[in-house]
Amino acid sequence: MNEIANFKVDMFGENWTLADMCFKPPSPPTGQLSSLGDMIGTLLDKIIPCIWITPID
Repeated sequence: MNEIANFKVDMFGENWTLADMCFKPPSPPTGQLSSLGDMIGTLLDKIIPCIWITPID
């Protein structure tokens, strides 16, 4: 998984990472700001799948 997360493409003088090819919707609000809310938000950011962006999009 780390190899996929750190995937990079260098072509035509441009650099792309997984973050450039993947759209992640924002995580839902966790309500009040607290350490537990921050922890849950961080966890949700890690498990929400991304949508691959292609030239057709």
